[in-house]
Amino acid sequence: MPLGLKMKMVAPVRSSHGNSAAMAFEIEAPGPGGTRDLIRVIDVMTFDAACRFTSMKAFWAPDDPSVVA
Repeated sequence: MPLGLKMKMVAPVRSSHGNSAAMAFEIEAPGPGGTRDLIRVIDVMTFDAACRFTSMKAFWAPDDPSVVA
């Protein structure tokens, strides 16, 4: 990915029988001084009848980012 980002799914995508789905993933990015920063995220999306995105929200907490190396 551009900018040295790495993304990894950490659980299967979960969907409802309606128009919503959620996915949990991690993003690893270059940090200061050669470290790698990690943030854990959950995205929740909604879709229209043609399966196109109508909204997407990302959820994470202030203590989710961490340094991994």
